[in-house]
Amino acid sequence: MNKFSIRIIGTLAAFVAIFFFYTYNSPADDTTLTPTGDVAVIIEAGGSGTSNVDFRWKDADGNTKSLSDHRGKVVLINFWATWCVPCRKEIPYLIDINNELDEEVFTLIGVSVDSASDIEKVDIFIQNQNINYVNILDDGRLTKQLGNIQAIPTTLILDKEGTVQETIVGIRTKEQFLEIIQQYL
Repeated sequence: MNKFSIRIIGTLAAFVAIFFFYTYNSPADDTTLTPTGDVAVIIEAGGSGTSNVDFRWKDADGNTKSLSDHRGKVVLINFWATWCVPCRKEIPYLIDINNELDEEVFTLIGVSVDSASDIEKVDIFIQNQNINYVNILDDGRLTKQLGNIQAIPTTLILDKEGTVQETIVGIRTKEQFLEIIQQYL
């Protein structure tokens, strides 16, 4: 192969890579994802970075819910995926925390970063793990809005006014989470 052919192949490869990056990392329109079983879908991400965070999701019953509905409560938002081993280890701790803390003062929301095409797989995983808190399948908008989440698990702790107070990257134990949450209750 001559240098010209190598340049053309390289250029084509770059265009293909850019195409797939933007295809799989751009927000889906609201009609492409349908809530199923125990998996809600993101329909709008708003707010400004880490203060006045808000987003809306649609549950499997077709009801629109909003993070702002939980103002006055401490909120833990956990970004996870079915294929993430540390996430799988952390989920039982989150289930226990959700069972222990009073829902009048605390809300736990899971945000799956699995591919939209895996929504049924996410639903089955949630059911098999007996996950007892809201889980939303993100289409990329929420992870970008909340600081461009780069690693999972990542957990955000929001105070009662809806401001992100803690960003926790990596796995934590139940005790470590409770110690942090207690500061904001």
